[in-house]
Amino acid sequence: MRNAGNAPGIWAIVKSCGGFIRNCLVLLDQLSNLGVDEITPNWVWELSGVVPEHDLLTLTENLAKGDVTANLQILQDLIEYGKNPFVIYSSLTGFLKDLLVAKTAPDNRQITQLEEDTWQELITISQMWELTQIQASIALLMSRQQLMRDSEAAKLWLEATLIELSNIKEEKQPWTNWKTIQDAINWGKEQLPHLSQSELERHWNNLTPIKGKKAPAWVQLVQELQMKSQLQTA
Repeated sequence: MRNAGNAPGIWAIVKSCGGFIRNCLVLLDQLSNLGVDEITPNWVWELSGVVPEHDLLTLTENLAKGDVTANLQILQDLIEYGKNPFVIYSSLTGFLKDLLVAKTAPDNRQITQLEEDTWQELITISQMWELTQIQASIALLMSRQQLMRDSEAAKLWLEATLIELSNIKEEKQPWTNWKTIQDAINWGKEQLPHLSQSELERHWNNLTPIKGKKAPAWVQLVQELQMKSQLQTA
């Protein structure tokens, strides 16, 4: 093994062992016995039982597309290849957290510990996701942690969770159906029936747009007025 010290391979060892030195040394010894010329991340993933990043990328892209069948096939292949369902679950949960970073802070790869090529692909995939979808997906996965850890039916729970993840949709914003300013004001009237038409129009005219758009600013203002009204009547 001529290139045991290459950075990607060594970094993959550290990541797969959670940074524990003893585990890293054991895995490095196992990899040395393979007789390969170079320790690559793929060798590390195969021997350590960690889910390969390319599979996590595909799973994440399929979730964005809602492709349940493809993801269930990947899951089946991983399990047949000896991957533990809880390890797959943990890897996917961590990867969606990385997706959240890619979506909100694409210049901060160091937070994620991902390979550069993986990171660039993940940034591209993140454009297929809405922020609310990522957050909801992570929340769903976290809610299943105890079931995945303790249940003998972990594989079935993971299959069910993948199906649910594929069905998570972006929360529909109220302005989706607005075609005119009056539509927005009418919606505001439904939320704030105690305000007059003229008061609502005045609030609309005094709005400061968010990123050049009044619709999201209007929703935010109406929600703030709702909360203020509820506090006053409590």
